[in-house]
Amino acid sequence: MKRLSIALIVIIVAALLLSSFNGCSRQSSAPQDTSTQLASVNNTSITENALNTRVSIFKLFYGPSIDTPETKSKILDQLIEEALLIQEAARQKVAVAPEDLTKELALFMDQLTTQFTDVETMDKELKTAKLTEADFKTFLDRYLTIQGLYQKATEKVVVMAADLSKYYDENKAEFVEEESVRARHILVKTKEEAQKLLAQIKGGKDFAALAKEFSQDPGSKDDGGELPRFGRGEMYEEFEVATFALSPGQLSGVVSTPAGFHIILLEEKVPEKQLSLDEVKDQIKEMLLEERRGEAFDKIIADLQSKAKINKTQ
Repeated sequence: MKRLSIALIVIIVAALLLSSFNGCSRQSSAPQDTSTQLASVNNTSITENALNTRVSIFKLFYGPSIDTPETKSKILDQLIEEALLIQEAARQKVAVAPEDLTKELALFMDQLTTQFTDVETMDKELKTAKLTEADFKTFLDRYLTIQGLYQKATEKVVVMAADLSKYYDENKAEFVEEESVRARHILVKTKEEAQKLLAQIKGGKDFAALAKEFSQDPGSKDDGGELPRFGRGEMYEEFEVATFALSPGQLSGVVSTPAGFHIILLEEKVPEKQLSLDEVKDQIKEMLLEERRGEAFDKIIADLQSKAKINKTQ
């Protein structure tokens, strides 16, 4: 089976975890779960069957190695927390608009089909896992409901200009743009080829024209050997050392790397730079907002837990 992308796994895992609560489903026709109760959260029961179903779903994406007592314990704790959030969403009348759910479901199923290569493969995998499109609709409904609760609960969280300045002043080292270079190169298979080309360049031949004609690097060949600007740690060590040792306009000798033999022309060297507050304020704002929203939501969860009647039988 083709592995799902991380983004899709995050969505489906979050959604599937929300599907395990008796009494929370909008589908009144769902069969009653009479398996052993493992926990209760106020008026919501979390059963052995619900937990095992969740484990089976995780196994679909991560393999059988996750089916351990430790994993089951963590999933059960997560189900308890999610049950509290579903209940709070109902209390605050947070719901998903039908058109939004339909749109998300269509996008989700399209992406799922792509991940499994084709519809037939997807249908086979979902049949084996005993999952249907209707199940995904319920799962996404609950996922989006909690997302809506999060947005409502954190909409008043703000970051002031003074907060940005304070964080910047205390963490300037985080906002240093390291030294980087722009260069062209010609890559060939043998040292002899590289030496002949180097001699031609020194004799007045145009570097870019030779790169287009002879370079074996498909990513830069058509651009005359031009590479995107890069910093340290992004290229083969031999290539990096040779490039950073050059001055703008200077030509290297023949440089050997695991990819082959290179001739390098340095076009620009950009020195290390301390980024200003204006250059990074949007980045800092988003980071602090995310952090503070998370803290605010954690407090809401802790408050719900302190007031809830939670029983775990195992």
